[in-house]
Amino acid sequence: MPKWVKFLTLLVPALMVILSVFMARETWDFQNGSLPTQAVVTTVRFEHGSTTGSDGFSEDTVTYYPTFQFKSATGQEYITESSQPASGFVPEVGDVIPVHYYVENPYWVRPVFSWWTLWAGPMIFAGIGSFFLIVLSVIFRLIERADARRRGPVQTQTVRRF
Repeated sequence: MPKWVKFLTLLVPALMVILSVFMARETWDFQNGSLPTQAVVTTVRFEHGSTTGSDGFSEDTVTYYPTFQFKSATGQEYITESSQPASGFVPEVGDVIPVHYYVENPYWVRPVFSWWTLWAGPMIFAGIGSFFLIVLSVIFRLIERADARRRGPVQTQTVRRF
C-alpha cells in the first residue's frame, strides 16, 4: 500500500485528535475563567434546516439559540444569546437555567447542566479520533506483514571482494 494512502487515511482521525486538544483547551479556559449563575430565558431563536439521510429521505431539523438574562457577581445585569445552540433540551421563555459566563466577557454564556455538557465535545472527538488511529494503524501493520509473507524471505547476495 502506498505511503500517501496511509497518510491520507490517518489524516482525518489525527485531525480529530488535534481538534479535540484545541476544544479541550478552550473548554478548560472557559471553565477556569467563568462563574456559575442562574439565568432566565428571555427569547429563543429557531434555525430551521433539513438533512438528507443515506436512505434519501429528508428530515427537518431545528436548532435552538436561547437568549439569557442574568446578573453577574458584581450585580450588573446582562442579556445575551447563548454562545452554543441548546442541545438535549428545548428552552422555553421563562425557564431558569444554570449557566456559566466568562468573567472577562460576560456576553460569552453557556448553559451548564453537568460536567458532561462542558466536556462532551472534546471527549467525543478525542475518543473517535484515537479509536480510528489505533484501528487503522493495526490494520496497516497487518497488511504490511501479509505483504511481506507473500513476497517470501528476502534474498541476499554475497559480494566477493578481491
